[in-house]
Amino acid sequence: MSTGSRFAPADWLAAGSLPCFPCDSRGTGSGSTHEPCDVRGPGRVMRGSLLIAALFGGTLLVGLLPTACADSAAALALSIPPPLEITPERRGLNVRPRGSLKRHMHLWFWEWNVFDAIAPGVITSADETYFSDAPNEDRAALDKPAPGVKLTATQALHGVDLVLEVRNTTTRDWPELASLVPCFHPGWPGNRSKVFDTRRTWFYGTRGLEPIADSYAPRALHFNRALHGRVDRRMGDERLSWTNRWPTSRRDATRGLVVRESRKRANVATGIAWERFLFVQANNPKRGMHLAVRVGPLASGEKRTIRGKIYLVTGNRYDVLERYFADFGGG
Repeated sequence: MSTGSRFAPADWLAAGSLPCFPCDSRGTGSGSTHEPCDVRGPGRVMRGSLLIAALFGGTLLVGLLPTACADSAAALALSIPPPLEITPERRGLNVRPRGSLKRHMHLWFWEWNVFDAIAPGVITSADETYFSDAPNEDRAALDKPAPGVKLTATQALHGVDLVLEVRNTTTRDWPELASLVPCFHPGWPGNRSKVFDTRRTWFYGTRGLEPIADSYAPRALHFNRALHGRVDRRMGDERLSWTNRWPTSRRDATRGLVVRESRKRANVATGIAWERFLFVQANNPKRGMHLAVRVGPLASGEKRTIRGKIYLVTGNRYDVLERYFADFGGG
């Protein structure tokens, strides 16, 4: 739907106006420059009204629109993406458009600890996870009291809002590079989304969205540019074991975002973002995408809250990027 406005549908309803397609001469304009109709304006004569309702993040929005804008109202209703179902799994979350059996993505939270987070060591395996509450299709909470980690996932426009709460329950202070590494992937064997079972994956670097694969390393790892030097100093003699697992790219990441486009005919894209990150890596045999969430520095007993988001949209990688900028700033 092209209206010349950058407002989201929720913004239009909240503002009490709706960008209209051309209607008749009694409107406020004509052609492609038609101005928004003021639904609430005094003295406005409405020849009729149309009741519309939309669900945004669990909140029902209801509005009356003039029938002169019926075409716009119908287009608005069609432009609202279907809400995503959030289903718990043994290792995390399953996210899919409601009613879809093919366009699903999975968040394994989490797979690895790096740089002394949770347990001492450059890389250690994470334990299994479980859900502490009775989740429904628009919200779920993953809680691990022992290591002090809780992830809350809530249905949102164009995706799922993530809130990660981490408390350092160990007796050690965690260093600046301490991170948790989730795996965002198209499914397990036997239940894999063919739509996203592809290597069409990008990270955000110094030139914007860049292909994640290097010519010499299709599974290359891209460190946060601001932290790469500190990573090199920290690894020291352990560099070999690290690079054997995840070859380090010379191209660094500048934002905590990884994006994947579907196979060409599907015209959908997905991605995951975190406001604090250490590195991004993808295209391993299971087609997983790893965006390491940086939780350090974190002193013993202290707590940190980090915001993230899962995206699943109609369009391509730039549609995900536009929504990312709206959520996290920049652009």
